[in-house]
Amino acid sequence: NVYCYDFCPFGAAQDVLGLIGGAKSRKVRWSNVLLWTKRALITAAISLALVYRNPAFSSYEIFGTAFRLEGSNFQFALLAVMMFAAMFYSRPWCQYLCPLHRHGTEGLFDWCRRQVVTTWRRFRPKTAT
Repeated sequence: NVYCYDFCPFGAAQDVLGLIGGAKSRKVRWSNVLLWTKRALITAAISLALVYRNPAFSSYEIFGTAFRLEGSNFQFALLAVMMFAAMFYSRPWCQYLCPLHRHGTEGLFDWCRRQVVTTWRRFRPKTAT
């Protein structure tokens, strides 16, 4: 994803904080839990947006909160936590919670597709030829 590494201003802000705090790329022990948390948040956000027919209702991203200073109390708290964590971990928001980053929405849909294909291959009817 070229946008994430080259153009995203929030990623650049995390990089600057990482330079200040000496952030390093570290594999977190519970990164798999964070990956599934990201996928659950994306699924919940998409579901709530469809149910309420209002995409803004289910927004949890903190990009707008950081640059426009608009958002809920939850988003401001999450922004503060991520900015603090960015001083010690390299791009924590991007790696573990951003819906656009690798394994985000695209990764969730790819995982769902693989599950459907695997299930279909297992249970498809055998045809006699």
